[in-house]
Amino acid sequence: MNIIQTVVDVEEDFSDEKEGFRTKFQDALEKELSRMIKSLFGLTKSQVACFIKLRSIGTDGTCVQNLVAQSSSERSVEQKKLKRLLDQGLVTREQFKLAAFEKRCKSKNRDDLSPGTTKGYLYIYSAISDEELLDKVTSKMENWQNFMGNLIQQKP
Repeated sequence: MNIIQTVVDVEEDFSDEKEGFRTKFQDALEKELSRMIKSLFGLTKSQVACFIKLRSIGTDGTCVQNLVAQSSSERSVEQKKLKRLLDQGLVTREQFKLAAFEKRCKSKNRDDLSPGTTKGYLYIYSAISDEELLDKVTSKMENWQNFMGNLIQQKP
């Protein structure tokens, strides 16, 4: 038996542990991100949870109706969360005519998101990209650092 085969066998034996580590790492990362976002942007736990949910949905985004369907809160509560996230620049909102949105759903094979009508319009909310989030977090941290530096210098 050669050394390469031994390594492959060992990796296969521990593949479940690697997966468990990856999941624990992702959970820890998400938890730390949640704490940082909450603190830096002055958000509530439910607003952060909404942001994390939008991040998990991806760049296609979703509408308020789908967020309500996936949570136990009311439409107005979800709209308030999204408004706060919009105000902080953590999400984007795009308006679609329902006819255009219907075509978008069909082109992406997402009939589950289709509103079933072509009259009116719909807002789609998406979390900002990782790069934009990093820029915003960095900017907030620099502002805090400058504020604290000025505060310390003014101390008599």
